[in-house]
Amino acid sequence: MDFKDIKEDRHYLYDNSEEFKAFVQNTPIVEDWRDGTQGDWVITDDGYVCQILRLSKIGKKKCIRTLCGTYAIDGSVQMIGDNGIVDNIYSFSGKHSFDTDKVSAKQHLLHNTLQKVIMPLMHTRKLILMQKANHISNIEQVVY
Repeated sequence: MDFKDIKEDRHYLYDNSEEFKAFVQNTPIVEDWRDGTQGDWVITDDGYVCQILRLSKIGKKKCIRTLCGTYAIDGSVQMIGDNGIVDNIYSFSGKHSFDTDKVSAKQHLLHNTLQKVIMPLMHTRKLILMQKANHISNIEQVVY
């Protein structure tokens, strides 16, 4: 059994249905996780038991969120509990978007914008502070 606290609520991933029944009595288990609804306890493709935390629609796909990750119901991807609780239950990969060495086009654009806009402003601010400290008598004397 493993658990994760989400918004002050503790959610569990049980190793099998016997362990689940030992801790949670009188609660049914949905055999196929694709048939479950929000709040249902379901069996993963490898026999683990977890709760569907959210049932939602992303675009035209119906998706569920569990401790094992987020899955499209109509997809052919298997939900594997043996991998444990994923780092990011809100993504399909289970990983955070910043866990990559790749730079997206938007990140590249942001970097270039910061270089062109923020850096000259910081340089000007530094010159003004130096002038106030009487290190430079006239800012116009400084050549970029």
